Order: sequence, then C-alpha cells, then structure tokens
Amino acid sequence: MKTRLLPNTYRDSGTLMSLAARLQEMPGVTRAAAIMATPRNVELLRSMFDVDDAVSGANPSDLLVVAEGEGAEAALANVDALLAAPRRSSSVLRQPQNFAVISVPGPFAAREARRALRDGLHVFLFSNGVALEDEIALKREARQRGLLLMGPDCGTAIIDGIPIGFANRVRRGAIGVVGASGTGIQEITTLVHRMGRGISHAIGTGSRDLSDDVGGIATLHGIELLARDPATEVIVIVSKPPSREIASLVVATAHATRKRVVSCFVGGEKTLEDAAFEACGLFPDRGGWPLTNVVGLFSGGTLASEARAITSGDVVDLGGDEFTRGRPHPMIDPTIRIERIRATPQNATLLLDVVLGEGAHPDPAGALVDAIRARGGVTVASVCGTGDDPQNRARQVATLREAGVTVCRSNAAAARGDERDLPSIPAVTRNVSTSLLGAPLVARNLGLSSFADTLEAHGVPVARVEWRPPAGGDEELARILDEIL
Repeated sequence: MKTRLLPNTYRDSGTLMSLAARLQEMPGVTRAAAIMATPRNVELLRSMFDVDDAVSGANPSDLLVVAEGEGAEAALANVDALLAAPRRSSSVLRQPQNFAVISVPGPFAAREARRALRDGLHVFLFSNGVALEDEIALKREARQRGLLLMGPDCGTAIIDGIPIGFANRVRRGAIGVVGASGTGIQEITTLVHRMGRGISHAIGTGSRDLSDDVGGIATLHGIELLARDPATEVIVIVSKPPSREIASLVVATAHATRKRVVSCFVGGEKTLEDAAFEACGLFPDRGGWPLTNVVGLFSGGTLASEARAITSGDVVDLGGDEFTRGRPHPMIDPTIRIERIRATPQNATLLLDVVLGEGAHPDPAGALVDAIRARGGVTVASVCGTGDDPQNRARQVATLREAGVTVCRSNAAAARGDERDLPSIPAVTRNVSTSLLGAPLVARNLGLSSFADTLEAHGVPVARVEWRPPAGGDEELARILDEIL
C-alpha cells in the first residue's frame, strides 16, 4: 500500500474518478483511490484501505491518492503527469445566466445552490450528501422565488430537449416526466423513444422529494410547469417507494391538470416498462416469468430495486454509497462489476443492467464481456439507452449478444427472461419552440466539467466556474463565514 498527499490541490470528483481509474489500469496496481482529504473522506478511505498514519495530518483542501499492489509506487509517480492535462479555465458569458448546474461536494452544495437561487437561477443540484434540513429550506426558497430546484441527488433531467447530468438523447414529443429516480427516468424516456414517441421534458426532483419530510415540493412544481407547457399532453410520475400520503397528493394534483397521467412507484404492480407503454397509449405487454437463482449486479439503483421486486433474487446496487466510497460509480468505471462478475458462481443466472447516455462509460458492454465469457453460465441483460446515445444502443446489444448474453428489451423484461421485441409504431417527432422555464437555457456550471461539455455540445452557452472549497475546505469555518456575511 502506497499513499501520496498533494497539499492544496483541489480537483472535482469527475477528475478524481478518472485519476483513480487510470491508476488502476497501470501494471501491478490492484486497487486505487483518489479523494479530497476531508475528515469524512479519510474515514471512508480507512475503511477500505490500510492507510498509514501519514494521512492523519491531511487538510480538506489536500488531494490524497492511494494505490495497492506491486506497481503502486511506480503508478503514484505518474500522478503529476496525469493531473497536468489542460483544464478549462473559468469563463464568463455576457448574456445573463438563468440555470445553474451544481456538482460540488455535498457539504458545500447547499451553499452554492442558495447563492444561485438568490441570483435568480433555476438549479440542477447533482450533489448528494446535502442535509435534509438544507434540502427542505432550499426547495421552499425556490418555490417562493418561482424557481425550479432539481435535487439534491438529482442525476438526470431533460429540459427543452437538452440532456442534463446522466441523461439520454431522445426525440422531442408530448410526454413529460417528473421523477424522484434517475435511472427510472432514463428507462422510461428511452423506452418511449424506442417505441416511436418523444419527451417534452423530464424533470428530476432528487431521491427524497416524495418523503413525508420534503413533501413533494419539487414534484408538485414540476407538475405545475408541465401543466402550463403546451407541448406536454401526458404527465408521467416516477419514484422509488414514496410516502403514501405525498404520493396521493402528487397524483391528485397531476390529474387536476386535465392531462393524461401515468404514475409508477417502483416496487408496486406497475413496472417502468408498463409506464412507458401506457404513456405511449399502448397496453402493457408482459411475457416470460421471473428468473430463478439470480445474482444481479446493477449500476442503476432504481433498476436494481425493480429487478429485486420481480425476481426476489440476490440483486445488488453497485452504485450505492457503500460501493462508491473512494471509487468511481460503476456507470463510469466498471471495475467493481468486473470483479463481481468473475466471482459469480457459474450455476447462477447473472442479471445485469447496461446504462448508456451522457457521462456514462464510452463502451460499457465492451468493458464487461471478457468477464462474462470467463465466467460462463447464463447471463441476461437489458440496455437502457437509444441509438442516438454516444455509445449507440444497437452496438452495445450486438457486443453482448456476441458474448452469449440474452439481451431483453427492458429491465423488467430481463428480470422475467422475456425476449420479445418492443412493438413497432410510427415515430412521431414534434418541433417545439416554447421553453419550459420561459427562456432558452444559459448555464452556470460549478463542479463536473463533463456536465458543461454536454450542455455546450447541445448548443447551451455555459459559464464555467473553476470552483474551490471555501475556507480551505473547512466546513465549519465556511458555515460561520456564511452566517457573518
């Protein structure tokens, strides 16, 4: 085990994920991690690695890199070179911004979201680790100001046809989605696209929005926006299991819009596929039967929950906090899934999700197939994505099938072993000129540069803010300074 500490060297989580992944690919390195040395991160790192006492004096603004294996020392010698790639500097737009994308560390995310709201910006808050009381206060303030706050822990949105966060490329259409579930939104929107229909907007709310504590503030606001949107004819509501009382309120509010409403609460009778069929005006079309002796290794939390409910198998969400502490998310880096695939007994039915879209691994199927072949046995998978995504769904499906994988049309179909195709209906595309938020997006990006890259690729002007932790990364001092100022 080798460690390296780089004082006063801040990098965003995307850069740290990439650094850890590249170190782990080096000869003789079995595991690697790269973190900002906050007390919480150091504690988590100690639970994974036998880190020496040298890290005890690290400051929150220091970058800590750890590598394990006979090649660890040589790998850490390359850290400076790996971090030396050109970085996009701050940029300022002359036109006023109306939308903020925030993916900074959780302890500072509420602070930045509050600043954005007070600057009059709608907010996409990707960061997790935001205190519940801060989420409630932020959402109440956003509503008072007439602004949309998506998040915290909001992974996916599509506004005016523009994918934000981990979203997919889908055609425009008449179906609007409000979701407290990132991969749930992705599954429904991509199935709608593949069945020939389109999405007006998909509004993420954050995973806790339909809890009793939060009260569905963002979901209700999203429904209100879709109700006013002339391009939206169908409103789909999707969530992991919500508060029963809040779910009733949300569904009643949606029906009061007099638009057609589809609700899907994962784990209930309706699957994500059922919801997509219903949104397209089709009857759910179920076949097959639940798989048995299942070991499910998933990258999407909602997809894992749905598969677990259908199969009652041993289904693990490898994107959960316990698996992503100190290492990249499996949608970005498949290493943890590869390890688990190789360790899965050959007599088990291996069940996988492969999630495509903006920000995901460039070839997730290609990264997994060697491990799938080496294990042997039966593997069943679904591919959440479209032919327009950077990874191209047809190419990903072909790669898996060449390795002997049974690829099904949806996550629910895979859990049932249903190999039938989706129904083919004529595609309908709509040219929509109105904007959900009243004006075309002009964004401010704080955090992951890949989010800014995606926005710019879709024609959105972006002011990139080269964010640094306030007060040298001291969370308590930053809070005191905020109160004084």
